[in-house]
Amino acid sequence: MEHEYAETARQLERDHPDWMVVFGVYSRQFVAFPLFPAPPRTIVVATYPGALSARMREVERGLKSARRDLASGPQADGRTQIEAS
Repeated sequence: MEHEYAETARQLERDHPDWMVVFGVYSRQFVAFPLFPAPPRTIVVATYPGALSARMREVERGLKSARRDLASGPQADGRTQIEAS
């Protein structure tokens, strides 16, 4: 059965080439690590593959939005901020 989960993790990596995906045998969860610039400790965890894909896309969208905001300049109070889910 663990072999099936490992294969599912490999398929998730093929579907999301900017991520490293593993299946935690002890935690029984899929874990994804970004292979692109992201805030420290950006890790996505889900029990089901579909949920992991959705969460990875959410992180990607959030980071793209934050980068756009940074490119447009600082906030009204002069600060810049990046948030990741």
